[in-house]
Amino acid sequence: MSELSLGSYLSFLRTTKEMSLREVERESGGKIRSGYLSRLERGEIQRPSPRILWLLGEVYDADYGELLHRAGYDLPSHVETTPEFYGIPLKTLGKLDEAERQMVRQFVEMLARNHRKG
Repeated sequence: MSELSLGSYLSFLRTTKEMSLREVERESGGKIRSGYLSRLERGEIQRPSPRILWLLGEVYDADYGELLHRAGYDLPSHVETTPEFYGIPLKTLGKLDEAERQMVRQFVEMLARNHRKG
């Protein structure tokens, strides 16, 4: 599957979820139009915005890093692109209130400081 283009990969994700183009449009709250998605899947649009890729990742429960990579966005070599890194934590962060997100930020900053020391 690693050889699939972005469009073919998006089509694969959609059909695996057994969704129509219109269902994706509905699931995205109308932010991704069915015609636009059709053009993406056919390869007419090869580099959609990261925001569109994020929305598609949410609808398909797909790895955001993988979608960015297939769209040709360069990711720093130290950035994880596994579903465990991008998929679950980022979705979970979106469900937290501001105080909880602040606690997570502080925890990550502490980890980064400790990593630099060690």
